[in-house]
Amino acid sequence: MRGDPHEYVRSIVARAMEFDDPAQRKAFAVSACEKTPDALQVVLDLIAVAEMSTGTACTQTTGFRHDQGNLAGNHCFVPGQIVDDRFRILEFINQGGMGEVYAALDLNLQQKIALKTIRPTIAAQPGIIERFKTEVKQSLRITHPNVCRVHQLASHQDPDGREIWFLTMELLEGKTLGRSLAAGEPMAADRALVLIRQMVSGLACAHQAGIVHRDLKPGNLMLVSSASKGERLVITDFGLAISASPGETGGLSGTPAYMAPEQASGGAVGPPTDLFALGLIICEMLTGNRPRFGLSSAENCGRQLNDWLSSHPKIQPQIRPVIMRCLQFRPEDRFTDAREIVSRLEPRRRWSTAERAVAASVVFAASILTASLLPALGERIVNTFHYALGIHRPTAAAQAAADGARVELGNVTRAGFLEAIADFRRATQLDPKWAQAWAELAYTYAAAANAQVPLATANVEARSAALRAIRLDDRSAKAFGALGWVQSLDFDEWPKAEATLRRALALNSGDAQVHYWLGVHLRKKGKFPDAEAEDRQALTLSHKNDPSIWCELVFLHWTSGRLDQMEDLMKELLVAYPNFGLARFLNARLLKEQGKFDDALAELHFSESLQYPAVTVLAERASVEAYRGKAAEARVDLQRLQQASRTEPVDGLLIAGVYARLGEFDSAFESLDDAYARRDTTLLSAATSPLLKPLRGDPRFAALLRRLHFES
Repeated sequence: MRGDPHEYVRSIVARAMEFDDPAQRKAFAVSACEKTPDALQVVLDLIAVAEMSTGTACTQTTGFRHDQGNLAGNHCFVPGQIVDDRFRILEFINQGGMGEVYAALDLNLQQKIALKTIRPTIAAQPGIIERFKTEVKQSLRITHPNVCRVHQLASHQDPDGREIWFLTMELLEGKTLGRSLAAGEPMAADRALVLIRQMVSGLACAHQAGIVHRDLKPGNLMLVSSASKGERLVITDFGLAISASPGETGGLSGTPAYMAPEQASGGAVGPPTDLFALGLIICEMLTGNRPRFGLSSAENCGRQLNDWLSSHPKIQPQIRPVIMRCLQFRPEDRFTDAREIVSRLEPRRRWSTAERAVAASVVFAASILTASLLPALGERIVNTFHYALGIHRPTAAAQAAADGARVELGNVTRAGFLEAIADFRRATQLDPKWAQAWAELAYTYAAAANAQVPLATANVEARSAALRAIRLDDRSAKAFGALGWVQSLDFDEWPKAEATLRRALALNSGDAQVHYWLGVHLRKKGKFPDAEAEDRQALTLSHKNDPSIWCELVFLHWTSGRLDQMEDLMKELLVAYPNFGLARFLNARLLKEQGKFDDALAELHFSESLQYPAVTVLAERASVEAYRGKAAEARVDLQRLQQASRTEPVDGLLIAGVYARLGEFDSAFESLDDAYARRDTTLLSAATSPLLKPLRGDPRFAALLRRLHFES
């Protein structure tokens, strides 16, 4: 053994940890230490520490299957066992440094999940369970198709009185990226770019939620395939995730082969730490191998990276600067935000000289011929040619801001929408003549209305941005879609909404969001078959990746009285999006209709914990109490709602529905009149809502519908 013995041992451990299989790690260590047997035990001990720290003793620590056989030994649970009175163990999958992983059946939802135990020796460490609780709460803030969904942290008492802590999460069927790359062959470039974009999108969402992964590597990236959705990359194993606070240190955690320099030295970690690992993974996907650094200095790191890139000249031009920036030695020299990478991954089409000449000639001729005679028409013709020929190119800064906003929209939370709105608004400020940015700003405000952004604010901003976009480009499908949605929420203009939304679809029939908006509007008008057709088209176009669309179809089934269909779809929805507040709220409504009142109240409590609006939850809780005949409890909740209404908007239709259920029709109509005075848009569902069914024979109800411009 020559040189520094510590560096020698460290290098063996780092190379051993590149293997996903613990048996392969041990075999490599034994082989590497053949001539230095005294170092073997030290190496094996360090590998064991790394495995325990990272939960990487086996790739099965994240709740997915592959074709590796079961490991021998005694396990915490056995097939058929009921855990925590809710989960039936189906089969043992595998085990790792963190614990064991099982496939289990959630008896409440009748769906398969992954159940991952936490080793008692780890759970017993001071503060560790509180840390896990914090991390699960953080994970619940991420709703993204490229991030593995964690459901809950719970514990189980075994017959011997031992407490076994475990996590439940999404059960993924497929194989890791590590296994896919095991042969050392590069991926096809087109496939790799699709997966890289997904990885960047999921990572950006996690960073936006304040979570740093710290162990990003091919073994923690799952490839899931389905006939309907194609191939999906899912980032798994956030067991090492920490708050992305400035100055947070990484300790000894992580996999050495993918560690950033600051992480390997025990320094402060943050989003740039993950981006270093991302750069290495991109290299591996595109070439079958990755740079190997002696991370002693920025100069050495840069030289080794340049040498490696020079040996792989076929890497796509738009990818090379991404790799260079990700793999800088100093964190401050890397990308600070994964969203910055998005625009870099898209090749920019260059116009040929001939194309530029033709476009310029056409626009110039149109300007000369029309500007002097018909200035308004001339401007419109010029703008049309600009749009058709793509002459107006946004500034690079505006494009980058818009690209960042599109990534943020992958995080279906209030924070995600607000970040996207801020970036789209910045794009319009950087390039005020870019119609697409105005249209997407309007579209995002419309999508965020009510649930994520105060409705009045969202409607005003969406309308203003949509009209600005239409003035710049009267063929903007997104602008017409956003305008149609705003109209559908206006007491006076909502009859115009269907025509505007259909115009948007005539311009772009493949827009899932506009199909969804039209479905909502048609449901309010009582056109249930047409509404369902729009909802299902939206589901298909979105590849079932938008939980709001699922929820609208569930809501349609409830509105039209098809509770069996509602229940079937709800089971599927809760498996796909168990931590989406509206989904839990609607499940509570279903349970209420089924007479399962205690379960309904529990679901309402859970939906509120997921940041679903507290006043809406309170109104539905009052409805549950009214349904089960507890009038006094319902009235207490109504009094609390009355107090809340002094400082925040409340759902007038829901409150009227509670009074209607209690048989207090005068109070119900007082609530409806108050809601009308407040321009409460929930009233636009009055004609079809089952909650108001007891009121439909009253002349006051018909008068309300006339005020709302419903056809008599």
